[in-house]
Amino acid sequence: MLRLLYLLLRQRARPKRGERALDFPARRRRRAGRALAVGMAALMACVAAGVIVAYKHFEFVRTPLDWVRPRTATLALRVDELASAPLVAYLDVPGRQPQADPGAMVKITSVNASFEPRFQVVPIAGTVEVGNRDPVAHNTHVFDGQRTLFNVAVPLQGVRVQRVLGRPGIFEVRCDFHPWMHAWLFVPAGPYHAVVWAPGEASVRDIPPGSYALHVWTPAHGDTVRTLTFGSGEVKSLQLAGT
Repeated sequence: MLRLLYLLLRQRARPKRGERALDFPARRRRRAGRALAVGMAALMACVAAGVIVAYKHFEFVRTPLDWVRPRTATLALRVDELASAPLVAYLDVPGRQPQADPGAMVKITSVNASFEPRFQVVPIAGTVEVGNRDPVAHNTHVFDGQRTLFNVAVPLQGVRVQRVLGRPGIFEVRCDFHPWMHAWLFVPAGPYHAVVWAPGEASVRDIPPGSYALHVWTPAHGDTVRTLTFGSGEVKSLQLAGT
C-alpha cells in the first residue's frame, strides 16, 4: 500500500512533455497535493475496512480463546453456625501434585494433659516436632482414619522427636494414655481450601473450571463430601453450618 502511494505521488509530480520549466514547481505541488489527498483517502478506507473485518472476526474467535484460557472461579462460603471449630473446606484436584515444602516445621506439645496447638495446617513433606512439657508420660499417636500414621512416645519432659508428613489429609492426634487428649493436623493437597474458626464468610479463589469433590470437615462431625462444578469465571455461593 505504501509503495503504491509513493509511485502515485511520483507519477503526479513528473512534468508533462512541453511544459515550461518555470511552471513545473507550482504544478508539481498542486498535483502532489491532490495525489496525497487521494492516497490518504484510500489509506483511511483500507484501515476502516480492516477494523470492520477484525471486529467480525473477533466474534468468530472469541469462544475458542475462552476455551484455551478460561477464567478461574471462586467459591464463596458463608458459615452461619459453628459450635465445633474449626471448619475446614477443601477441594480435591484430580491429577494435581501437591506443592511440597520440606523446610516447613510445626510443633505439637503435650502441656497440662492436652495437645497444643489443637489444630494446625502442615504443608506436605513438612516436619512435625513432637514434645512433652508435662512431668508424666504421653504418646503422640497420629491416625489416618483407623490406620496409624506414626506413634511417638515421649516419656521424658523436654524430649523432642521429629516426623515427616508425606501425604495430604486430615489426621487425628491422640494420646493412648489419656483418651481425652485430641488434636488434628491438616495437610492440604493444594491451595484450594479455607479454614474457618467463627461464623462468617470465607472464600476459595483461583479455581480452574471443572468438577471437584468438596470436603467439609469439623472435629465433631468429621468429613462430608459433595460434588461441585465451576464454570469459567463463576462465583459459586455455598451456605454451611458446622455444629
